[in-house]
Amino acid sequence: MLDVYHKRIQCERNWWNYMLFVCFFPQILSGPISKASDLLPQIKSERKFDYGFAVEGLRYLLWGMFLKVAFADRLALYVNPVLDNYSDYSGVSIFMACTFYSLQIYGDFAGYSLMAIGVARLMGFDLINNFNRPYLAASITEFWKRWHISLTRWLTTHVYIAMGGNRCSKVRQYINIMTTFLVSGIWHGANWTFIIWGVIHGLFQIIEKVFGIQSTAGLSVFKRVIRICITFTAVSFAWLIFRMPTITDAWNCFCGIFTNKGSLYLPQIDELMFLVIIAIVPIIKDILIEFEPDVIKKFFANVFLRRTYYVLIALALVIFGVFNADSFIYLQF
Repeated sequence: MLDVYHKRIQCERNWWNYMLFVCFFPQILSGPISKASDLLPQIKSERKFDYGFAVEGLRYLLWGMFLKVAFADRLALYVNPVLDNYSDYSGVSIFMACTFYSLQIYGDFAGYSLMAIGVARLMGFDLINNFNRPYLAASITEFWKRWHISLTRWLTTHVYIAMGGNRCSKVRQYINIMTTFLVSGIWHGANWTFIIWGVIHGLFQIIEKVFGIQSTAGLSVFKRVIRICITFTAVSFAWLIFRMPTITDAWNCFCGIFTNKGSLYLPQIDELMFLVIIAIVPIIKDILIEFEPDVIKKFFANVFLRRTYYVLIALALVIFGVFNADSFIYLQF
């Protein structure tokens, strides 16, 4: 409706095309959020089966299932007991659980998005890729260009730019940024934890713009790695607030990192081994794609290596997957 009002697209007068756009089942629960200008033309055009497109959809589907069932849900076996009972665990265990939760929510949400993209491609539709290695961002500004890309695009178009964006004074621009992230927080739920989470991300972006450090262009490898670590730590701190049921719990949990004595909580040796093996795979893959893309291209260009990789991912999904876990985290928002 807003796109029609602002004359970005023509009004869709075919009821069935419009209803399919609104109710397109691969993305209706948790995105990606498709623009009408992207999805409606695909709905109205004739589609024929494309073998290569379908195979790519299956690859997205497989990797998405791996991220959700084997990666995110296995991390949850460590995260949930610790953060749900943080007063019973040591500070180093809470810190580890916070770090794992950042990885868990990424695997959970990115896994769902990839599965939605995969299912859509099997039917001949091309949806936006919702994640672009967000934890390798070297600033909070860059993080939001890589995390939940379709939501960032929607908020930028319909909130930030609608309020004036950066075509105004610096103070007004900062107000626009903060308002946009307040909306983002409220969008996730009517809880103070989500609102504070949005405020923190807004403050981080404003601070970066005040000091002119939002851009990551021209950074040396060493500086980029340092800033990636700082950004990941800041994002993980915000995720802790996002994860806890109340602000009090979030504060007590954060304080527990520095005050709770004791050793690192370690699960049983077999669970620990599974966790380490599974966690390494997506981390190494993202790092190689980000910093050594030619290595990845050469790897997947080799038919034997490519097929072996997919077989091993499928086996790891079956062997290491957690199939009695809760539903997707983002289904609650």
